[in-house]
Amino acid sequence: MLLAEAMFEIEPKVGALPVRLGMNLDQVCAVLGEFSGPPGERYFFDGAVLVNFVRENQVADDVTYIEVRRLPGIRVMYKGVSLFEAAAHEVEQVVCGREVASDEDTCTNFDLDLGLWRDFEEDSLLSGDDPSKAGWPWLTIGVGPGGYFR
Repeated sequence: MLLAEAMFEIEPKVGALPVRLGMNLDQVCAVLGEFSGPPGERYFFDGAVLVNFVRENQVADDVTYIEVRRLPGIRVMYKGVSLFEAAAHEVEQVVCGREVASDEDTCTNFDLDLGLWRDFEEDSLLSGDDPSKAGWPWLTIGVGPGGYFR
């Protein structure tokens, strides 16, 4: 699957569907295609998705964390909100239940094991972003199993 035009649905403690927590590497590759970089605990797919695995005996076993990055063509939905297209304050409300200070680079919902991250470097903005209008945009959404962010 080429991730140039992909959609993910966030389901807390389950995954960024179609990728689910608990899948093995073969299952993830069947959904996302080949990974880039050397095998290890962290696998990158098309620069858009990071998947962490539990490793036993040097083999990637089960997905323990999924992170989707904001890139052109990547759409991530949660509770009917497109997380990479909506205003930052709206994303904060739907994911974390609160707005965060404009200088915070993370927003974590510990009850749902969801986390947002953003980069304050000017060159991290996608063309057309205007942080002064909608808040500095969120660049990733992470999903972990129960207790991951504690």
